[in-house]
Amino acid sequence: MSAAAAARAKRGRWPAIIVVAFVWVGLCVSVTALAPLLAPHDYQAMDLRARLASPALSGGTWNHALGTDEPAACRT
Repeated sequence: MSAAAAARAKRGRWPAIIVVAFVWVGLCVSVTALAPLLAPHDYQAMDLRARLASPALSGGTWNHALGTDEPAACRT
């Protein structure tokens, strides 16, 4: 590879930090756009019948996958 071709190839590449920054911004925008799907429950809603429910993998239900706390707020 000649020096001119190497210089041309290097000039056309993006610095790694710029690529990482664009990926990070894209990820943040994607999570923001998909927020209703990622967290479908209202964070202030209470389900008093599920007060202190266990997480799903410890015998609880998938309605509250991470369980609930004392005021019965969903932790998913």
